[in-house]
Amino acid sequence: MLGFRHAIGATLSRGDTLPGPGFTAILTAISEDACAGDSGRGAVAEALVEALACDAAAGCDFSVATAAGRAAPSREDWASMFADAS
Repeated sequence: MLGFRHAIGATLSRGDTLPGPGFTAILTAISEDACAGDSGRGAVAEALVEALACDAAAGCDFSVATAAGRAAPSREDWASMFADAS
């Protein structure tokens, strides 16, 4: 996801549940859109930082995936996503 202009959003699911990109990894890496099996480095890093301050994330593991969007999730969005995924 080199040009992630259209896929800077994120989604969470509880556990290690998301599929990897498999044989489409090269296409995922160069796509500007959110693709199955893709998790942007920015979203993963932000999820990690936000999880440290979120009670709903305590003691849990989550999968992070990219989603369509031109803005990263806010702190409130992360808290809501962690609560909904728990």
